[in-house]
Amino acid sequence: MNIHRQNNCGDTALMVFSLSSKREAERKALFGPYKKRLSRNLFELLIDQTKTITKASCGDVVWIDETKQRGNTFAERFGNAFKDVFALGYDKVLAIGNDCPELTTDILLQGIDQLNHQDLVLGPSSDGGIYLIGFSKAIFNEQRFCMLPWMSDNLFSSIIQQARARNIDFHCFSPLSDIDKKSAVIQYAKRNPGTLIFRLVSSFLIFNHSFNFEDQTLSIHPFAGHRYLLRAPPVYC
Repeated sequence: MNIHRQNNCGDTALMVFSLSSKREAERKALFGPYKKRLSRNLFELLIDQTKTITKASCGDVVWIDETKQRGNTFAERFGNAFKDVFALGYDKVLAIGNDCPELTTDILLQGIDQLNHQDLVLGPSSDGGIYLIGFSKAIFNEQRFCMLPWMSDNLFSSIIQQARARNIDFHCFSPLSDIDKKSAVIQYAKRNPGTLIFRLVSSFLIFNHSFNFEDQTLSIHPFAGHRYLLRAPPVYC
């Protein structure tokens, strides 16, 4: 298991539960089934950003991709990942994915700190899911964990209900947006002009003549994106 040890928070692990960019693009063809290369480029950007913010954190980083995941369902694989990291000797595990470009190192540092005071830490995503979850080993229950409504829009509320029913102290961060569909990618690009994701999305829209679709796409003048096209846009397939 690949562990980047920094030993500043020895009893806490920062777990990245992530698929490779190739597998993510196969699972989430955000730009359509014939543009998986573009989706793969996007996930490569997201994974690189995740590596950057986790490297700057104080916790040991454990990266668990599809080669290290065990189980038939997402819940089983995620639950087993927590078990495997706890088995390495950590008392607390803070887990994130690779699909939340708004996530920062500061939030990770706060999450690690909060796990010193709370048994549960959550970061709710704007669609009702979560972008971050942390447990102390003392309260982690694999059966309850696997019974949660993963991949649904009531995941966050279900976790909160379960925590309150078990009298578990928890800390919640502010909601952030994750990227799990094309419209979410485009909305993020609209809010963050000048980023690499903006460049990738704007190139896609220019090549596909998708201008001024205010509900789902960026409002880009037909000539405004030419400077991005000069920088080797991704190959679409």
